Order: sequence, then structure tokens, then C-alpha cells
Amino acid sequence: MRVLWFANAPTTEISAHLFKTKLNNASWTESLHQKLSAAPGMEMGFVFRWDVRQPIIERINQTEYFVVPNEASLGEKVVNNLFCRIDSERRIAIYRDIIEKFRPDVIHIFGTENDFGVVQEFTDHPCVVQMQGIINNYILYYFHAVSPFVILTRSKIARLVRGSSYYHSYIKFKKQAVRERKILKLTKNISGFTGFDKRAALVMGNDLNYYHIPWLLRPPFYYNTWHFPEKKVFRVIAVINPNTYKGLETIYRTSELLNMKYPGRFEFVIAGISDVTDINQLIKKTLSRETIENSSLVFKGSLSAEMLIAEMLESHVLMHPSLCDTSPNSICEAMILGMPVVSTNVGGIPSIIDDEINGYLVQNMDHLSFAYILNDLREHPQKAMEVGARARETALTRHNEEIIVGDTIKMYKEIIKAGSE
Repeated sequence: MRVLWFANAPTTEISAHLFKTKLNNASWTESLHQKLSAAPGMEMGFVFRWDVRQPIIERINQTEYFVVPNEASLGEKVVNNLFCRIDSERRIAIYRDIIEKFRPDVIHIFGTENDFGVVQEFTDHPCVVQMQGIINNYILYYFHAVSPFVILTRSKIARLVRGSSYYHSYIKFKKQAVRERKILKLTKNISGFTGFDKRAALVMGNDLNYYHIPWLLRPPFYYNTWHFPEKKVFRVIAVINPNTYKGLETIYRTSELLNMKYPGRFEFVIAGISDVTDINQLIKKTLSRETIENSSLVFKGSLSAEMLIAEMLESHVLMHPSLCDTSPNSICEAMILGMPVVSTNVGGIPSIIDDEINGYLVQNMDHLSFAYILNDLREHPQKAMEVGARARETALTRHNEEIIVGDTIKMYKEIIKAGSE
């Protein structure tokens, strides 16, 4: 079976081989790729975009990698940023050429946020689109925490001049939302993980075949187990991407509330961004001096899987404050470690967490409920351990490697068969 992937990020092996770069953010797609590429009779192609000047083709083991340039030149990159361009006929032509050369039995497109899904308009090869993040949902929350005025007046001048500010990203987001709707209307086969994935796909697309397949997690998370840390300070960890809608402001307000009432009892660790990351600096512009001074946030920056696990095992709970989301890796990874999770009740998260059974759900921006539950877990360690144990039991069943790989191959075969009829 010849399977061609279009993915948003490269694998660790090709990144190290071609670019001498070690990725900290290797995703669940890499875990699935490792298992599928080792399956008997499987030949894989792997397409991704990178800052290179010319297309690159490189074969490693059973996978043929295709590297597509983001832009052909620095000048093109500058112009695209300034004018917020997201589409490129040149890239689409390269995608079509790759498909023609590889001649796949099935094409697996990861995500609707990139331009990969547009190839469905130009190929007769059967395709399946993987739901990952819904731009048409995210865009509604883009300015909830940071207003356009703050972004335009408080962003670094260099970012505004280069066209890389959050305001420019918003304009691109609006264009991506339009393209996402087009992609879903072209799509005949969808793979998703949560109820939100299914509802979004079916309401935005036309007649679709929907395949429910959970994600594989990064291997180290399967082989480690959380235990309640014996520490006087209750340690809360959050994994935040540098986006405006990830709820960082809620962490500040929750931390302030708990530190005012229980001085010295709580510590908040932030993985994924650093203190100097632009989104943190902008969020702080919207908060009072009192909130900032009374919060206790420790920023760890981007972490490898092993480093993140080490931080999680030293923490008492994962806090996930996102204003909108689909199926966050950090929640799934914390659950499979056996950690209790307190998260906003948004998007696909209710499909992942059963409230007060294997985790806790609160409304977005509800720092009062976050504070109450976090302190309750601090005061009742046994409750935290019981919730964490149920979370691990749920996650080990849901993210079973053998079942997920088998269901993915079965999906490919069904799509190929339907495409030949």
C-alpha cells in the first residue's frame, strides 16, 4: 500500500538528517508514522513545508520525504507577510507534481489549517483529511484576551514592520477560515478524534465518510507513571502555545487569587513559551500590576517530550485554560501519565474528560472555579490520586497503539476500495 502524507511538521529523523535540527515539538503524527512505516507492505511518502529555497527529496528507510519551500525567496517571504498572503500557486503545483511522481493509493492530509487540502480539487487519488484544529472556531476567540488596539500599540515595531505581528496573523486567520471551508466542502473522507471534530466536519462539509480514530501519543508518555509529589508547595503545570486564545491570562488571575488567599502554597509552571515570548508580554499589558505581582508563574520555554515528562512528574496537576480547543495533546499526555487535569469545557475536551471522574471541567475564563478545584486537590491528595488513576486507565484504553494503527490501516483500505468502485 502506497500512502502519501501531507503534514504540518517534519519527523525528528528527517529534521536531524537534512537540517541538523532537533525538534522539541515532535507531534502525535510522528508516533503514528513510526508505527505505520514499519507495517508490512507499507510504502510511505511524507510531504511537509520548510524554509528551503528548492524542493528536496530524500529517502530514509520505508519513507520518501518531500520538502516543499514555504517561499522561493526572502523577498517573497517579506511580501507574503506584509500582504498576509496564505496561498501559492507555485506550492500547489509542487504538491501536484509530488502526487504524480509518488502515485499513492491513498492521500492522508493532516489538518485543515494549511493549504494541503486544496490538492483534493486537482487529484483523483482518494484522500482523507485529519481534523486537528478548527480555524473557524479559533478565530472567534482571537481578540478575547488581547484587543486589536493593544496588539497594534504594544507590539514590537519590528514585528509590525515585518508583518509578523498578531494582527497580521489574524488577517491570515480570516483567509485560512475561508480556505478551510473550501477544503471541507471538497472532502469526502474525514478522520477525527472527538465529538467536536465530527460535528464541525459534518456541518461544514458536504456528504462525508467519518472515521473515529484517537491519536497516538509520543512514546515516552506510555512508559512513565505519575505519583503525587511529596512537596509542601502545590505545583500546577500548564502547556501553552504562543496564541492569543490559549488562556494565559486565566493562569495569571488564578495564580493571583490562590497566592492572595494561601500565600506560598502554590507554584505555576508554564511549558511551551518563555517569559519574553510576545504573547506573554502582550497579556501582561492587559493585566493590573497587582495581578502580575501576586502571581507566581515560572516559564520553562519549549521542552522535549522527556523534559516535559520530568516537569509533569514533579507537578501535582495539569491546568488547561484554553478559550477554545479541539483535542489537546497536553491533556491526553497528562492523563496517560496518570495526572489529574483541570481544563476548560470547550471544543472536543468533553469527549476526552468526564467531569469529576477522570478530570475536571470548568467554563473558559473562569479563574474562580480553577482556583477552587486546584485548592481542593491540594487539600485532598487522595482525590487527586484517584482521579489521576482513572485518567490513566481511560487514556491507556483510548490511545492503544495496536488498535489505532490497525484502525488507520483499515480506514486506508476502505477508502482505497471505495475509490476504485
